[in-house]
Amino acid sequence: MSLTKYTTLFVGLCFAVVLVSCEEGASPKKVDIYTIVPPPGDCEKKAKEGNVVQVHFKGTLENGTEFFNSYEGEPIFFTLGTKQVIKGLEQGVEEMCAGEKRRLTVPSALAYGSKGIDAVPGGATVILEVEMLAVKDQFDILDQFHRMDTNKDGALDAMEIVEVVNGEQFKKLMPMAMDDNMKEMMIQTMFTMADKNRDGHLDPSEFTKLSKMGEKAMKKNKPKSDEL
Repeated sequence: MSLTKYTTLFVGLCFAVVLVSCEEGASPKKVDIYTIVPPPGDCEKKAKEGNVVQVHFKGTLENGTEFFNSYEGEPIFFTLGTKQVIKGLEQGVEEMCAGEKRRLTVPSALAYGSKGIDAVPGGATVILEVEMLAVKDQFDILDQFHRMDTNKDGALDAMEIVEVVNGEQFKKLMPMAMDDNMKEMMIQTMFTMADKNRDGHLDPSEFTKLSKMGEKAMKKNKPKSDEL
């Protein structure tokens, strides 16, 4: 079963576990927003902090080179205000309605920083064309757990988590580059934090607790408004 639609939420959890940031203090920190398709007249719910949004988006460099396209797979889900994706994407979809489409010009400080990632060179401004598909109040943690539990044994082992971490969407959406050592450290830390009975597996209650710990850590480390 495909895990792509749940990868983004897991990225946020992993980002909280490793507790690192790709801040670039001297770089511009504003996303330029252009509306391609305006919101429908009957829009009843605009995306705001705490909402789970479902989007499709394409990412390109300023020269037109494409580095990401969710239309080739499945839509992306993430929770606004929890650092689950690059800051520019979070900022750029605020106040969007389902059916709306925007073009976001994102400076490197709000994208992939001075190091870059894969096809995105360090210091690069990126262009994201984002289509808002849905705005929801919350995401079901247990639904995420069951999607990740690919062998359906009722628990998550390290290999099932590795499958998500090694996926292409994880690499594209993580706000920083991670080598194999960092991934291993992150997964070990997750089990140290949550695997209370030390059986090498995370059951639903342990995973739920870990997810809530991650969400709490991300909110605690959220920058103040004057730092954006």
